[in-house]
Amino acid sequence: MTDTKAKRLTKERRHQIILEALQPGANLSKIARDHEIHRQTLYEYLRFTLDDPKQRMHDAEAEAAFRRKVWDLVR
Repeated sequence: MTDTKAKRLTKERRHQIILEALQPGANLSKIARDHEIHRQTLYEYLRFTLDDPKQRMHDAEAEAAFRRKVWDLVR
């Protein structure tokens, strides 16, 4: 039996990666490589966050700060 451990990222690290990916002109493949995650994982983070960010962030203050950052990037 092979022991495969998925790399676990903290919520803050995922937020950092997502914010980086939302920057204008961001290269998602490069960002995924830089953070040593699969490109598809990054796409899932983005899709999940943009579809329903409340599922990933239960702390209201952190969610509000994250939404402000995302809003500033997409305006």
